[in-house]
Amino acid sequence: MNRLLLLPLTTTLACASYSEEAGKRLETQVYGLETKVTALQSALKEAQDKQKLQVDQIADLQKRVDAMQTVSFKSAADFGVQLDTAMQEVARLKGVAEGSKERLDAIESQLARVADEFKLSEERKTSATASEEQKKAAVEEALKRERVMTDPNALVDEVVRLLNAQKPGDARKLLREFAQRAETNERLKKDMDNVQFLIAETYFLEGNYQLAATEYNTVRKNYPKSEKNAESLYKMGQCFERLKLPEDAKLFYKTLVEKYPKSDAAKRAKDRLKELK
Repeated sequence: MNRLLLLPLTTTLACASYSEEAGKRLETQVYGLETKVTALQSALKEAQDKQKLQVDQIADLQKRVDAMQTVSFKSAADFGVQLDTAMQEVARLKGVAEGSKERLDAIESQLARVADEFKLSEERKTSATASEEQKKAAVEEALKRERVMTDPNALVDEVVRLLNAQKPGDARKLLREFAQRAETNERLKKDMDNVQFLIAETYFLEGNYQLAATEYNTVRKNYPKSEKNAESLYKMGQCFERLKLPEDAKLFYKTLVEKYPKSDAAKRAKDRLKELK
């Protein structure tokens, strides 16, 4: 096959993706949220420390009240004043502690909301990156496919790669698409004998020997001057051997030896005829 120039890509691609500006905005939002989370965590730690101090103060005052209740040398009046003062301080500190708890609850709630916003921003950022990667992959795949569909040598390379990867179905799909394009493209038609032979090879690799024999025979019928005819006859003999039809196989081997006696395929066919006697 001759190497062919790659035709311009005529397919247009439409892939949704984030712009660079949108990506930068997402990064700014994520940074702002990270700063906000840090500030809230600091405020939460400070409020927790303050609440612990107030709880300790309440416990200390409670001890003092208990002690005053047991001191006998204090006068009743003096004891009453001190007791009232202590009880008021206890009440005040309890009120402060309750307020601190409300503040702590508010900070924790706000922190949870910010964490949710941060997570959402991270997801959007990841989505933007994924979209860019998908767009790039789609463009590369389209370029590769167009090159394969317009360059028979590139097509053969890709088909061989797929066959080696045990993906005959994918290879056949590419070959069928190329054949369809070749119907309206005289330049591509020149390579259709090889494309037809490779289609037969995909069925042979799958073990579908009946269809493989049919496709090999199409090479002989449609492209009588093709260099692939000798090999097609040999592969047809191989198909019938695997179908447990040795007499039919010998018929194709004999035809091959008679029509293409100097071909490599004819040498292999002679060996098979000796084995099948």
